[in-house]
Amino acid sequence: MSTDRNHSPLTPAVAAKMDRVLSHLPGLSRTVIELKFGLDGGHPLPRTDIAQQLSLSVGEVRDIETRALDRLRQVTDPRQLTALLARLDR
Repeated sequence: MSTDRNHSPLTPAVAAKMDRVLSHLPGLSRTVIELKFGLDGGHPLPRTDIAQQLSLSVGEVRDIETRALDRLRQVTDPRQLTALLARLDR
């Protein structure tokens, strides 16, 4: 994860778990998820901002996000994924 741990909303232990989960995603998918949920050390971004930043259409971002989340559900215990994402709301 391209996160500056000093500015991350995640504890080091949670960030390490999130890194392991996100390692199942290819680069662009991982980037979209990091931006969408603010895992890059910043605030979560709406699809329009992600699209602009990555020179994609909003529809492409939506499709990448959907496929990435589907992939994470396949390779991760859904309860673990839900718990990790819930920690981002803190």
